[in-house]
Amino acid sequence: MRQRLCVALVAVCVLAAVGRDPAGAQNRTALQKARTTEAPPARVSRDIIGIYHSAEEATPATARLHRLLELPLNHLGYRIVYWDLAQGMPPADMTAASIGFATWFHQPVNNANAYFGWAAAAVRRGKRAIVIEQPGLLGESAELPAINGFLRTIGVEYADYHVSDVSKTTIGIAAPDMIGFEQALGRQLSHQVVRARSGDVHRHLVLADPAHVWAKAPNAVLVATSPRGGFIAPGFAIRVDPTDQRQRWLVNPFAFLTAALGPTAFPIPDTTTVSGRRVFFSHIDGDGWNGRANLPGHPLDGQSAGEVILRDLVEPYADLPVSVGLISSDIDPEHGGDGQAAATARQYYELPHVEVASHTHTHPFDWGFFSAYNRTTELQRLLAFADKQPQSKLLDRSLTAVVRAARDQRLQSALSGAQPSAYDLPRGKLHQPFSIESEVKGALDTSTQLAPSGKPARLYLWSGDTSPGEAFIRATRAAGVRNMNGGDPRLDRTYPSISYLPAIGKPVGAERQIYAAGSNDFTYTNDWKGPYDGFAQLAETVSNTELPRRLKPFNIYYHMYSASRPEALAAAKQNLALARASSITPITAATYAAIADAFYDVSFVALGPRTWRVDNRGALQTLRFDQAGDGVPDYGASVGVIGHRRHAGSLYVALDAAIPTVRVKIAQENRVAVDRPWLLESRWLISGVAADNCGFSARAQGFGAGELVLGGAKSGAWRFQIVGTAGVVDASAAADGVLRLTLPGSAIEPVHFTARYTGPCR
Repeated sequence: MRQRLCVALVAVCVLAAVGRDPAGAQNRTALQKARTTEAPPARVSRDIIGIYHSAEEATPATARLHRLLELPLNHLGYRIVYWDLAQGMPPADMTAASIGFATWFHQPVNNANAYFGWAAAAVRRGKRAIVIEQPGLLGESAELPAINGFLRTIGVEYADYHVSDVSKTTIGIAAPDMIGFEQALGRQLSHQVVRARSGDVHRHLVLADPAHVWAKAPNAVLVATSPRGGFIAPGFAIRVDPTDQRQRWLVNPFAFLTAALGPTAFPIPDTTTVSGRRVFFSHIDGDGWNGRANLPGHPLDGQSAGEVILRDLVEPYADLPVSVGLISSDIDPEHGGDGQAAATARQYYELPHVEVASHTHTHPFDWGFFSAYNRTTELQRLLAFADKQPQSKLLDRSLTAVVRAARDQRLQSALSGAQPSAYDLPRGKLHQPFSIESEVKGALDTSTQLAPSGKPARLYLWSGDTSPGEAFIRATRAAGVRNMNGGDPRLDRTYPSISYLPAIGKPVGAERQIYAAGSNDFTYTNDWKGPYDGFAQLAETVSNTELPRRLKPFNIYYHMYSASRPEALAAAKQNLALARASSITPITAATYAAIADAFYDVSFVALGPRTWRVDNRGALQTLRFDQAGDGVPDYGASVGVIGHRRHAGSLYVALDAAIPTVRVKIAQENRVAVDRPWLLESRWLISGVAADNCGFSARAQGFGAGELVLGGAKSGAWRFQIVGTAGVVDASAAADGVLRLTLPGSAIEPVHFTARYTGPCR
């Protein structure tokens, strides 16, 4: 390791050597003193202040900014920090640390004048403004001076005229790279006239109409960007198609945000890719573990769903890791469990490719109910359900005693006039009063106790509405695990818009919830009402989020109850077959959650032209460059860069997980000035790379075949060997330096390997 770092950082090693003599020590001290007087390198901001108003949208998670805009912002490398205007104006330190701010109001804000004053001042100080739909007031005549005092800083202004009769309206400009992204503009052209006020405004959508003369404007500029931000007029960002009631973007949000915020001035932390390939992970929620499989003709027909999934979808796919979330009450006899349920859980967790996880203790459906838990109210809801159902329809027979005890208390149900279903209950198992300790740490401990020694639970999977409060997420952090679920990403013929793809995660108070990267069998089957083969439609989202841009990892996410229908079981198998046929790097779900968390924490320090130091990146090992041109990593000037690959016009750069702080420099041209191989792609995770002129050694960990592709290899014969084994693989690099091979054996437990060029080398 020391030898490799000295090769990469010659100057540092020379300074270290000089430091061994007194004169060198004096020189070094003088150099350090000189550096303390210099301005420190600039830390790059990735923050956009997402301004919402809780009078209209109660929380950041319900805000249009989160639901619609955060995904494209995340893809471009930005993170949103939310601010509620009901709390006043964003504080000075938040404003100073940001690139700019974004709004997507539909209603007037209560403190509009104060907001417009703050916003105009922020733009004048160099912050960029993204204004979508209403700017903060509706645009009535009396409001225009306040609105335009702000909008003019971007370069546009409202005119006091609204065009409702669009029979004579024509389209003057509809930039093809910006307008008509998912839906054509059509004739829904009713608009308030907006004028461009600055020569540096780029007009992406312009409408012409004879009525504009009354507004003293030759045309209306309804989508515009400038060096100070961007503006989309009301009704021209997203529309709902009346034929299918699905929303679609009129504006290309990726192009709009790039134009409004300027070219990305930092590497993009990428959560979709590792080792040059698309990330794959899978997870199973434990719902229906003890249910009986209804599979006529199947050898396990009538067995528990948990056992069927184990035998059919988990054991045969050792090359595809899966995280299994047990509902801990399912192994408890009080809740209808038995010894077989626990035995099946042990069999799952004994498999090397199965990650230990928890899917709660009592399976909350309504997490909000437990933020202000009241046992009496919970029992009232149980009675309302029980009184409307035959005794046989109770969630399980052991609830009978709980219902009897509640009736003995003569509780009056507030829902007595309703016809509730099981999902109207706050949770699946109500036998005991709710406890956050039991629900989180207790459930995780149960999963760990069923696993082999040294294999603890690493992930907590949210249940029900997947909307836990801050305290619940904090409890998972305190337990030392990642959390995930929610979001339900889809991009297919049923949900044909990227507006149905969520952000990477969402803020919950001071905590963060990580979303799943794929939707699950429940949503694909219309809440388990059918068609029961609907989960096969996942393939469409997998394809549509790969090209023309990679937006999400490949995530197979389902429930144990998929064993209860032959069509559902077949659909899950179809998705696993697709994964096997795809170019992927399989990782565990907890590893993905760690990568997703790191997206928010990673930071960049600009060290020079196209050069950055990367700090606090955690598990995130891929950076993406969308404006790299023909450039490639300058390996000689970089530290911790082990590979690169192009996909869909972007440059993906692989980092070495063994080096905590890396330095990345992108060269101007497509020429790699280093005499050693670099990673193009691998199915296994590669780290700890140590190179010399004749080869390299590295650490590998992964699932399935050890597929490896290198670039820049000396043409001719190479020999690879897993350290500590007798097996070797001989491979030959082509004239273009590309070397392809498959490493032998398994790397679920990490292995070390060496690669040596067998020809002459200097």
